[in-house]
Order: sequence, then C-alpha cells, then structure tokens
Amino acid sequence: MVAVPGLALIASAALTAMPATAEPVVLLSDEFETGDSQWTTAGGDWSIRGPAGSRIYHQADTHRNARAFAGETGWTDVSVRAEVEPLAFDGTGLAAVLARVQDEETYYYLTLRSNDNVEINKLEDGSRTLLAGTSFPVDAGESYTLRLDVEGDQLTGYVDGEPLVSATDGQFIAGEVGLKTFNGSADFDHVEVVELEEDPGNGEPDPPDPPDGAIFHDDFSSGDDAWSTSGGSWSITDEQVYRQGSDDRNARAFAGEDDWQNITAEAEVTPLTGSGSSSLTALLGRVQGTETYYYLTLRNNGRLEINRLDDGSRTELAGTSLDVRHEQTYTLALEMWFDELTAYVDGEPVLTATDDAFPSGGIGVKTFNATAEFDDVVVTAQEDTEPPAAPADLRVTATSSSNVGLAWDPSTDDDQVAGYDIYQVGSPDELVGTTGDTALTVTGLHLDGSYEFYAVARDRAGNVSQPSEVIAASTRTPEPASGLEATSVSATSVGLEWEPSPDHGALDGYEVFQVGSPDRLMGTTGATSFPVTGLEAETTYEFYVVAVDDAGVASEPSGTVVVTTGEMPEVPPVETPIGYASLNGGTTGGFGHEHVDEVVLSEYWADSEYDEPGEALFQLLHEHRYGPEDEGLVVYVDMTIREDEFGRSKFDITDSQNVSLLGVSDGEHGSAGEFDGVGFTVRRSHNVVFRNLEFHHVSQGEGTAIEVTDDSTNLWIDHNEFYSEPPQENDDSDYYDGLIDIKRNAEYVTVSWNYLHDHWKTMLLGHTDSESLKPDKITYHHNWFRNVNSRLPLIRYAEVHMLNNYFQDVIDTAINARMGAQVLVEANYFENVGSGEPDPTTGFTKGPVGWFYGSSETGYWNLQDNVYVDTPHGHLESTTDFTVPYEYGGDAHTAEDARELVQQFAGIGVIDINP
Repeated sequence: MVAVPGLALIASAALTAMPATAEPVVLLSDEFETGDSQWTTAGGDWSIRGPAGSRIYHQADTHRNARAFAGETGWTDVSVRAEVEPLAFDGTGLAAVLARVQDEETYYYLTLRSNDNVEINKLEDGSRTLLAGTSFPVDAGESYTLRLDVEGDQLTGYVDGEPLVSATDGQFIAGEVGLKTFNGSADFDHVEVVELEEDPGNGEPDPPDPPDGAIFHDDFSSGDDAWSTSGGSWSITDEQVYRQGSDDRNARAFAGEDDWQNITAEAEVTPLTGSGSSSLTALLGRVQGTETYYYLTLRNNGRLEINRLDDGSRTELAGTSLDVRHEQTYTLALEMWFDELTAYVDGEPVLTATDDAFPSGGIGVKTFNATAEFDDVVVTAQEDTEPPAAPADLRVTATSSSNVGLAWDPSTDDDQVAGYDIYQVGSPDELVGTTGDTALTVTGLHLDGSYEFYAVARDRAGNVSQPSEVIAASTRTPEPASGLEATSVSATSVGLEWEPSPDHGALDGYEVFQVGSPDRLMGTTGATSFPVTGLEAETTYEFYVVAVDDAGVASEPSGTVVVTTGEMPEVPPVETPIGYASLNGGTTGGFGHEHVDEVVLSEYWADSEYDEPGEALFQLLHEHRYGPEDEGLVVYVDMTIREDEFGRSKFDITDSQNVSLLGVSDGEHGSAGEFDGVGFTVRRSHNVVFRNLEFHHVSQGEGTAIEVTDDSTNLWIDHNEFYSEPPQENDDSDYYDGLIDIKRNAEYVTVSWNYLHDHWKTMLLGHTDSESLKPDKITYHHNWFRNVNSRLPLIRYAEVHMLNNYFQDVIDTAINARMGAQVLVEANYFENVGSGEPDPTTGFTKGPVGWFYGSSETGYWNLQDNVYVDTPHGHLESTTDFTVPYEYGGDAHTAEDARELVQQFAGIGVIDINP
C-alpha cells in the first residue's frame, strides 16, 4: 500500500463491528464490588463509592491529570470497555479508557471531551497526537459506554455500541489498560477487557477475482481494508459501494503500491452533492503523499480536468467542458504512460496532458466540498513488448587519433524511442556509449587501431531493437589544413586564413606557428582564420598551421606563407581635437585666450590655506567660475587626489568655460595626475579639456569618472585612462556607474585616444528615453576598450561617430543604439566582442552593434570597413546612411592599423605635458 505521510484519521458512521467469537476470552472484569486492589493510580483522588451491589470507581479531583492502571504488560489485541459518567469539567476536560499502556505518560486512549468530541489519541512521553476524531455531544451527568478495540495496528472507538472513530497506528504493540480524567471528575463501572481473536469468517463467498490483466480490483464487497483515508467520512454502504459522506472537507482515500508506474486507474464515480465551483469528485494516480498526486476531476461547475497537486499547489494540465450531474454515475479512467496522461469518460478519450513530475505511485479517490460514491476500482498495468526498429545507415562521420564519430538514421517505434546504445565488437561486445541523439563520438581509442561498431535502439519500456549493421573504422593522425594565405597585412599584424582539414569535425582546433629557430607558437583557434599580432613593422615572416585533434595529436604542417609587414603609420600631432569638438567654434580648453592662468597643482596647494590638494583644486575651479569670460585656466595636475583624503564626493566644473585639466608627464607611470575614487561633473560649461589623467575606482557622487551634463558644450577628453574592477570579480554591476557619461543636452564632444578597461557599464550617452534631454554630436575615435561588460556606449537619440576604436574582450554588448540614434560605425576593430546570446528584451544578438536592453525604439547604424574577429556579426547590416559633417580623412586609419596604433598610443604617458 502507498505510504502516505500523516495519514491517520478515519471518521465514519458505519465501520465494521468487532468480529464475534463463540466464547470470548475475558482477561479482566471489574464491577468494583470488592474494592480497587487490581488498580494502581497516578494523580487524582480515586475511591470506591456507593452501596454494595452498585459500587463505582470514583475520581473526584477536577484539577489534575488522574489515571488508574490494571492488567498485564503483554496484552496485545484487546477490547477495553467501561461505563463512564463524566460528573463535572473544569474548562476543557475529558474522561477516557486506555489501552496498551507503556507507562504513566505513554498509551492509546478513547476520549470523551467536554467540547463535544470523541477522539482516539496517542500519548507518548506526555506528548499527544490526535489519531481520529469526530463530533459527539458530551454532557456531564450522562452515562456512556466507551469501548476501545486495539487489534494489530487498527484502533476503533465505540460509544454506546456504535463505532464512531477508527485509526491506524502500530507504535505500541502491547500493554496494560486504564481509566483517565483530565480537568474533570467521573465515575467508572463495569470495566471489561476481552481478548480479540482472528475473524473466522462469516460464511460469505470470497470476493470475485479481479478482471483480466488487473493488478488491483476492489468492488468493496469485502470492506475497505485496502484503503487508508485522510479527511472526510468514509464508509461502505449497504449496496457495497465506497461512500464519502462529508461535504465540507478535503477527503481522500488511497490504495495501491508506490512503485506503480505505467498503469490505468479506473473507477465508477457518482457525485452526490456539492456546491460552488470548487466542489469536485476525482480519481487519483501516482500518489506521492496526501497533498501530492495527479487527479482526474469532475467539477461541479461543469468541467473535466487533469490536474497536478504538488505539496498542495494545484496546476491544471488539461481541461474541457463536461455536463456533470449529481447522482449520475461516470466511469472515469486515468491512463498514465511515462509522461503522457490520458483521461477517459465512459470509455471515450477526452483529455491528454504531458507531465513528468511524478514517475510512479499509488491510486486514490477524492472529494472536495462534496459527497460521492465510488465503486469497482480497477488498476491495469500498461505494457509495451514491441521493440523499436534497428537503427539504419550507421556511418563514420569523423576520425582522429583516439576518437571515431558515428551517426545513423533515427529508428521508429510504436511508442517512442528513448535512446541508442553503441557497442564495439569484441569478445564480449562492449558498450561504448549511450545517447538520445542520432550521433555519438566514441572516445578513448588507440592510434592506428581498427574497430567495428554497431548500434541498437531502446524504447521507454526498455525494449531493445535488433543491432544495426556493423561499421568498420580506423583511428589515425589528422589530415593537415591546406590553402594557407595572408588575407590582411598591417605594420604589426597579419591575418591568416586556410582551408579546413578533412578531419575538421574531429579536431580540437589549429595551432599557428611562425617559422624560426625554433618555430614559435603564435596561437590556437577553433576557426580557420587567425590574426597574428605583435609583429615588427617592415619585417618578413613565415607561418604555417597544424591541425590538432581532441587527444592532442597534431597533423603534418600545412604549406607555409611568407609575409612582409608594412610601414608603421604616422600618428599626426594631437594638439586639437577632430570630430564634433572641432565644430561650434572649436575646443581649446584654457589655451588661446587673452589671459591664461597656468597653475601647477602642487605649487598652488603649497601656497594655499587648504589642508589637502583636492580641496585646493576644488576651490581653484570654483574661483575660475566667477572670472572674466576671456580668461583661460590651465591646471597641471602633478599629484594624486584620493577619495579618503578629499572631503567632497566629486569635483564640479559648473557654469564655467575655458578650462584645461592636464596630467603632468611622469616617465615611470605615464602621468602624475591621478584621481583615485573621485570624479568630475561638468555642468552648463563650455570649452573644457581633460588630457593625460588617470581615473579609477570612482564610486562617490554619481559614481561616474567624468559626467558631462546640463547643456555643456565643446569638451575634449583625450589620452586618459579609466578603470575600476574586472567584471568577472565584481558581482555588483551598479557599484560603479559609467566611466564617461554624457547626457542632458550636452553637445560637441570628442572622446579620443583613451584606454578604458576592467569595468561593467562603460559609457552612457543619454540617460533617459525623453527626447527633450537628449545629448548630441559626439565623436569617439582611437579609444581602446578592453575587458568590459557593456555600454560602448549606450546611445539614445544622438548623432555619433565611432571611428578607429579597438574593442577587445567585451563580455556582453558594445555599441547599443536606441531611440532613433544615428551612428556611423567606421573602421573599428572588434575582437571577442559580445556573448552571442539573444537579448531577452529586443531579441537582437548580443554583439558589437545592436539594440539591447529595452527602450521602446531601436537606433540605426551605418557600418563601414569594420573588422570582426571571434565576434558574432553575420546578422549585421547597415540600417542608415548617416554620415558626419566634418573632414577627418587625414586622421583616419584602416581598422587593422587602428588596432595597432591604439595599443601603442592610447591612454596616459603618450603625449608630453609639462608646465
């Protein structure tokens, strides 16, 4: 039978009476006429009262736990009966008879409670467990005959000869008997203990044999011993049907074995009463516990459903309308075949569902807020003895030094093919692989070995097909690649491509070598192309490729290719910006004005009244705000400003113009100008320059290294370095904000020759989908973005030029164009950029360019002369012909040259800045 946790209660008005025997064995009989010498007491005030011939055992204390014990510790299956008259209760009190007493605090007891209940309880070391209970009027001064039968693990309670409660519990096997009150007084008389014997039968014929093929059948002609219940009021009627007679409870009855898997459960079901859409009558399958099973449901509101109940939580798997009527009998059947559930009503299939939550279990019947009758419950095992067809066209798809790839056509089956087993022919044959696919690679073989293999198919029932034909295969070293050629050449790099090895499918990849003394491994790849970098300009090199299988065995070398790198392109002097910062009057910062105030920060601080250099710089910028419009301020930053020494959250350049912040060159570090944890906000300012400065780990203020906002115009951010922490080591993507964020109507900005690395959200261009706050006219050129997650940049609305940037190891996405942004993406080098996963919001492939992470509208991009290496890009094409309104031809490079130049000349320490 299914073991159902917590299943203990059976309350019924018509339980089978105790079987009668011709001469019952009386173990104890006491009418208390000769005293109470058979009894020992614990608590209470016990005494014999009354005249001779009508004496009783009286317990007078209404404030205590009072018990009296008699009998033998070896009594097992007995019936304990006593006349019990509750006299008075103090609050919620009780009077009871006890059986299988282990000690003063451990026994079973049948209880009359003052709150109008009759119960079977178990007390274990003073801890009570209710095993069964039902309502029953209990009045002080009224005499009741209590009887508690304990037979095996079955406990049945009677009041005045009527069986009212029954339970199953086998914890206590034998013990004495007893009497008890709690918070009450009572009289006890006519105590009798009778030994219960095995039922000799009643002369009725044996129940009929189950139907053919059935593994379980119950027509309830022999009672309900096969069932355990939870809730409700279950009984066998005179018509020998199983009735649930309580319409206000969740009532279930369970039977069967917990390892039943592929079965059909069938029953005749008659809904009797029920109201409301929640009332139902059901047939259960694959029962795991009292609150976990599948069930086929007849609902009072006219629906038939297959449901899953999992720890009390219901999921409807399938449903349809059905005319459900009270007192009409339906033959329900629930067929369970692996994960396929089929519902039948009166022999017709009505619903199907697929679910694999419960693989096996017993059966049951159920009502909820309803009464019903059940009859003729039959469980039939479902069988499949037909094997699948043998796999066809077994073939070798790839070989290597230790592996053989095999494939075959799928088999067919009357049910479903579950998988395939691959065997190597031998003495005996050896299982070398199992798969649910129609292909498998056999591994762990020996080089230059000859092997034979065959395949068999298995269905879900475990039937195995005949073997496929045998196929022979041999292991060997990989075939070499061919057709090696140089497809691109720059001053410091060469792009190589080749035709794949005939064994490409079995390879681990390719190794690229430079010929020398000795030959030098330049890198490995799984593709048939490779960029060789870090070369010297105007130098001749020779390369070859070898194919390597998954066991590390290499092919013979391919043919070689000889390449001479080109001249190193000249980097033009960078004194003024190109791009949008060159428009709108140009961007010079503090230089080029009638009066230029040049300040060395360390000297200014030394002469100031301020305790630390950060405050000195803050006040210097603040004072310039109120100076003449034609005055320029140039600050040579030759110190480190640290967050823990600076008393403010950020530097403000507000309502100012003509400012240059320049990091002083430092031969060892590159720049002496460093901002550790502190950033800048530029607000309503014009003509501002940041050059040769190092910004890192900025979390104060807005958490942005440089924020350009609120109608600021003409900024040049050039040859700086920005970073925080590698995304792989920082679980909080919001701990730092952007490195360079431009928003709120800022315009005419050029961001050039910067090195931005090891950060989550790199650059923002527009912080809202509101067009009234859009920034515009931004150029990003010759920047190096390395080991960052995303936002390179995130763009809303703006016109943007992305020129000659090098994107390297970008984890998620790079250029993210939204809300109608127009972006010219020109001659950039993308290497290992993007996850290649579809964006969950827009569906766009995460890679170098696209519309990612929301916003209601996409942006647009004009893709020109970009290079993509190990980067998803096959889906990309231009969506606009946007171009920019300025000349830049002499400052632009090919993508390959830009990659080399950016690695050498981006960041700090490149330009020479000295006071």
